[in-house]
Amino acid sequence: MMRGDKALKAIKCRFEAIKNTAADLLNELYTQHHNMLVLTINPMISMRIYAIVSEYELTLSMYEEVVPEEGKFILRNISGDYMTNPIMTLELIRNNCEIAKLFISSLIGDISHEDIDKLYSLRQEIEPLRKSNPELYQHLENAIKEYENGHYLACALIAGKIFIYCHESILTGKSEEEKAKILVERGLLEEKLKELFLRGGRLARNYFSHDMLAYPKPHDSLDLLSQAVKMALIYRKLKVGSSQD
Repeated sequence: MMRGDKALKAIKCRFEAIKNTAADLLNELYTQHHNMLVLTINPMISMRIYAIVSEYELTLSMYEEVVPEEGKFILRNISGDYMTNPIMTLELIRNNCEIAKLFISSLIGDISHEDIDKLYSLRQEIEPLRKSNPELYQHLENAIKEYENGHYLACALIAGKIFIYCHESILTGKSEEEKAKILVERGLLEEKLKELFLRGGRLARNYFSHDMLAYPKPHDSLDLLSQAVKMALIYRKLKVGSSQD
């Protein structure tokens, strides 16, 4: 059996690759989900799903060989009738791969379980962007990965870039206070989160451009990342709203 951090990192990379492959296929299938019969009889799709399931099951067995007992019960095997609902199967694999990656990160790094839960939550929040704005999604995913790897400055720089881009693309000509007030009035920002929103803007500018000596602590980096996610989702809602006007 493989042991140690080297083995865990290799398994983490496998889960990452499987997650990305499953997510790519899901994006294709979401446009065809209205016709489940097409999905289940298309031989090319069936072969791709079979390959993903097989790779997931193999990697899961490797994972269970090296993780402590508490890590063996957070993931589950795929049922034998997985082609009954291929989209649900791929979503389960995608989510399980993410959970496995985060658990492995907790074993090989100094990331806390609280941070693991937060990062998992952030990834769930940005999932709608994967299809509607893949470039923005990838920037946020990169920022999350940097935090996972303990690269707090890199995370803050990417998150700050995202925050500033989205912030300056909405309600142009308004001050930060005015923007926050308008977003609250439109129901896009909770009143109780207004101060955090404004703090996110200050952090973004400090780490991205204004203060070259500023170096974020982990909680500052995670806070800015959270605010960048919120700003990206507000940006998405405003873009969707304007396109429907």
